[in-house]
Amino acid sequence: MDPRDAEIIKKHLVTLTDQLDPSNVYAALIQHGIITFDEKESIQVKPTRRDRALELIEVILRKGGPHAFRVFKEALKCDYPHLHDLLSEKEGIVEGEHYEYIGVI
Repeated sequence: MDPRDAEIIKKHLVTLTDQLDPSNVYAALIQHGIITFDEKESIQVKPTRRDRALELIEVILRKGGPHAFRVFKEALKCDYPHLHDLLSEKEGIVEGEHYEYIGVI
């Protein structure tokens, strides 16, 4: 995983763990080889939804393949468009939107 992508996830870790139910994204992550069925099972035994979300994110960051961030972000798009948009931010710019910055002295 690109270090910048990992930093974006870490920057929004509290929001992700507060709002994400991992069961909504397992299928896409397994389909694309980001996590395995065994990893899903180890995540599922965590006692709370927040613990499961944190464990899922830790697995994604630890494995960190070249497509992990993109696949995770796309897995969020259907059920969590606001989280998808949050992770789409790069250096203050949301993908697909363009802003003109005006310097004020």
